Amino acid sequence: MGHEAINFGMSELGNALNDELAQTNLINALMSLQNLARNQADLLEKFPPSVRKRVEILKEIQGQYDELEAKFMEERAAVLAKYQKLYEPLQAKRCDIVNGTEAEGKDDAEEILGVPDFWLTALKNNPVVGEKITEGDKGVLKYLKDVKSCRLEEQKGFKLEFYFDTNPFFKNTVLTKTYYMIDEDEPVILEKAIGTEIEWFPGKKLTKKFKDIEETENAEQIPETDEEKEGSNNAEQIPETEDKEESKSAEPITDQDKEESKNKAESTAEAEEEDCESFLIKFFNPPQVPDDDEEIDKDGVEELQNKMEQDYYIGSTIRVKIVPHAVSLFTGEAIQPIYDLEIDTVLDIYF
Repeated sequence: MGHEAINFGMSELGNALNDELAQTNLINALMSLQNLARNQADLLEKFPPSVRKRVEILKEIQGQYDELEAKFMEERAAVLAKYQKLYEPLQAKRCDIVNGTEAEGKDDAEEILGVPDFWLTALKNNPVVGEKITEGDKGVLKYLKDVKSCRLEEQKGFKLEFYFDTNPFFKNTVLTKTYYMIDEDEPVILEKAIGTEIEWFPGKKLTKKFKDIEETENAEQIPETDEEKEGSNNAEQIPETEDKEESKSAEPITDQDKEESKNKAESTAEAEEEDCESFLIKFFNPPQVPDDDEEIDKDGVEELQNKMEQDYYIGSTIRVKIVPHAVSLFTGEAIQPIYDLEIDTVLDIYF
């Protein structure tokens, strides 16, 4: 796929390797460059002088092309900034209608304001983001009021802003995801991505434990059969003599026992949180390049790069496909040819 071709700056990841491995990689990279230059020189030497002269002319043409492309990128940035300003009032009006603050289309006798579950539906209907959304996420995304995207002013990159209504899950009203780029041209090079820390209310974080509790509460209560009721009644009539004797002989619970029980419960809760597949938790807690003093092997570098690549792909999808075309996604009328394009082609269209 197109997004697999995105370059995420292996030099930055190389800094996380230990010194010996980093030096070895650097030496190998320099040797590869030298071999490449030598091979190019050998290739030209095989041709007669007339062909080598034509190649030099072709290189001059390529240089002129590169200059025009650089100028195009500069002018394109100005055009994008211009049209971003033109898009903003339309997106603001869309937000007002979705949230019921726009007078247009409002009926005084109507109880439902705005368009319920607008952003939840739009996100679900995009195949890239929709497959990441869990049942727990859906409950939270019902409170999503608006999603905005803007370019960074001080450096290359972009920012996504998720605006939430007051909800029972977390305190934040805005969750932000910022992508800092080294280069936005081909190949795209991501420096880092930073997300807002979600301030969850007690017991409301979208962990596996919370999901299990929610599923239990929503499960249908299956009535007992007559046989099950009779068995239950018989079980209640079993003498408790042995249980009472065991209870009397049991040792009293000490403070140490209580502390061990508490630590075990906390450890279990942490393990359950790690099992969570929530889109919101993962998206706003993106993978990070380790500190320079933290060692990471080659497999770890590749795994980290893949995670950063996938995270950038999702962020770019929200920016390029979902924010501008949320209405078409909500209604299911999204223009199919556009959504069949590879992400790098779409980026060329919009950026």
